[in-house]
Amino acid sequence: MIDIRRQVDDVRQVMADNVERIMERGERLENMENRTEALRTSATSFKSTARRVQRHFCQKNLKWTLILLLVIAIVVAAIVLIVLHKNDVI
Repeated sequence: MIDIRRQVDDVRQVMADNVERIMERGERLENMENRTEALRTSATSFKSTARRVQRHFCQKNLKWTLILLLVIAIVVAAIVLIVLHKNDVI
């Protein structure tokens, strides 16, 4: 009878250990889900910020390109006017 009692106690201990491990696993899974959601939110925020920065620099680049083209056009026009004036065309 004592042997059976010991076996029952051993089975109970194994069952208690298994239940404890299952609870710990559930906590770890919940923690992982929370971290995943935080990462998803962070990735979405990063994506929108990256697009905003990209648009900003694209507009800035376009602005400087247009300024450079305007300066080149003015320089070319000035050279043409100087050449035409020296040849007494104007």
